[in-house]
Amino acid sequence: MNIFAANNFEHVIILAEKPKYRIINDTPNRLLEFYWLNHEQPMTCEDFKEGSQTLTRFILKERPNGLIISYIDMNYVISYEMQQWFVKEEAASWLNSSLKKVALIVNHNLLIQHSLDAIMDESMETYKTFITNRYFNSFEDAKKWILNA
Repeated sequence: MNIFAANNFEHVIILAEKPKYRIINDTPNRLLEFYWLNHEQPMTCEDFKEGSQTLTRFILKERPNGLIISYIDMNYVISYEMQQWFVKEEAASWLNSSLKKVALIVNHNLLIQHSLDAIMDESMETYKTFITNRYFNSFEDAKKWILNA
């Protein structure tokens, strides 16, 4: 694990770094950051599953109050099948975790936003609970919202 100081953070820890994603723990703020990364090779369903499963493991292990997910560099359309997989395999863990807020950075990508809306709606309908979430265009705005109780 790498520890570094950046952008007014005391310390942040890179929990996982793969060609398709990076997960950072901002421990002083009880905040996880997840970045889907653009890579030379197109993202596959397996890449999406691996990133999602890894993030879920760290949500359960680190017990953050907030989560920021950046889809800005994601070069993948979340298919209906992958949306259903996420609801069935990952959503319950998120909904029963310590998470209070999830900020989604989409940068006006309506296709991704539509897919995320479908996942959230289906998750709430299936599990009868929800996590407060909101869309943003920038990391700075997302972080301000997450940290304001």
